[in-house]
Formats: sequence, C-alpha cells, structure tokens
Amino acid sequence: MKKPKPVRAFDFQFTDILVSRETWQKIRVPVIGTFLFLQLSVFYLYLFLPNQVAAKLLEPVQRTLGFLCLYQGYGVFSPNPAITNSHILATVTYDDNSSRLYPLVRIDRITLLEKLTQERHRKFLEDNIPQAANIRLLNDVARFVARQCDDLKPVDSSGSKPRIRPQKVTLIYYFSEVPAITDHKPNVPHFNKRILCTYPVQEEDLN
Repeated sequence: MKKPKPVRAFDFQFTDILVSRETWQKIRVPVIGTFLFLQLSVFYLYLFLPNQVAAKLLEPVQRTLGFLCLYQGYGVFSPNPAITNSHILATVTYDDNSSRLYPLVRIDRITLLEKLTQERHRKFLEDNIPQAANIRLLNDVARFVARQCDDLKPVDSSGSKPRIRPQKVTLIYYFSEVPAITDHKPNVPHFNKRILCTYPVQEEDLN
C-alpha cells in the first residue's frame, strides 16, 4: 500500500480543511459528479418555468441559487428574445407645479467601467419593470425617485421661501424596435413611449 506523500507547508488544497488527501482521492469523482448532475438538473428545470411542478422542485434551492447567481433561465435566447431597445425616464412634479426630469440608468450612456456596477439596475429597469407581471414594482421605483429628488430645493437662508416637495412621479417607457439583421441598419432612437405609472407622492414616502 502506497504511503501518502507528505504535505509541504506551501502545498495546500481547500479540501484539506474537510478531509484527508487520501479520503478526497477516493470520493472526489462521485462528489463532483453529483454536484454537476444536480446543477445541470436545476438548469434543465429552469427551462420549464413558469410551471408549478418545476417551481415546487426548485423551492429548496431558490435562495442558494439566487445568492450564488447560479441560476440560468435562458430567457434572453428563447422562446421570445427581446426585439426592442428601451430606457425609462422619470418626471417629477413638485407642489409648486415646477417639474424636473430624473434619468434612470441607461446602458448606452454610461462608461464601460460604470457598466460593471450599473448593469444590474439597467436589467431591473429595462427588462423587468415594463412587463405586466411586474406592475406591482412600479410604485416602489416611483417612491425611490421621489426620495432622490426631495432634497434638491431646500429652504433659503432667510426661511421666507418654503421648501417645495415632490407631489407626483411619472415613469415613462421609451422604446424602439431593433432592425432586422438582414436590413443592415443602425439602431433607431427610442421614439415610441408608454406611461408606466403616475404615482401621487405621500408624505411618508419622503421620510
């Protein structure tokens, strides 16, 4: 029987914390094989969503997959890939009837470095918010915009001018269809628009 090689000070593997080298050599194939089988099974089940049976089977691992970002629905590829370019713009109306535009993240107007941290916000706004299934999230986005715009017009130094506060937030969805690849045309501006919601701001939304 071969003796295991002595472990040198710099020769460290993560599995040394859990089991001995000899034990790991015996179990690594079934352990890695089982992990890959379970992971690929999860990906396969995601292809059937929305489906009650698949959703029930995925319930025990949803939190873990979400935390580690190991899920993949492949919705960007099929069966209905996106055919539009879009962005969302917010207009804020104050209680003195003045207004301002609040630009939300737009991926084609930020730097490559900014995309590393802003892409998740862009995906949330452009891919998820306009869908009818996510209509319940619109008011939350409007409340966020109202809070972001609340401190732009403070009371003046004399105190004679009262502070004006956001009264209404309107979320507008701008979009245009992606030209067919066979047309060999550049993308067109987002000239179509649709109002997603008009939210009356409450006092508690600003606190």
